[in-house]
Amino acid sequence: MKPLKLFGLASLLLASQSSLSAPPPGHPNTEQAAQILGLEHAPQKMPFSGVVMQVIDSNNYSYIEVEQNGQRRWLAAPKRALAIGTQLRFPEGRVFKAFYSKVHQRSFENILFVDSVFIVE
Repeated sequence: MKPLKLFGLASLLLASQSSLSAPPPGHPNTEQAAQILGLEHAPQKMPFSGVVMQVIDSNNYSYIEVEQNGQRRWLAAPKRALAIGTQLRFPEGRVFKAFYSKVHQRSFENILFVDSVFIVE
């Protein structure tokens, strides 16, 4: 087999594999689909927990104040309805210091952005 044909065949195989892993245009990816269906990440992958003290909804996020071991901290997670007093588990995320929310015209000293939260029932 000529090297050019072999390269073309390899390119075709790689392209077909990547197209199988991506959703069709206009469809949600697996994370978005899980959120739409109300599916959560496994709680064992969420090492932190806290009780919801306050929720401020934004365009795409819910800013959630949780109490952990007598300490309060803010999380930002994909928008969802949460009741005060709900027990949550959440993964490690990315901390932003002095985060300013333009929508709420409010600064958060430290806020942990996470990709999801798990409601403990």
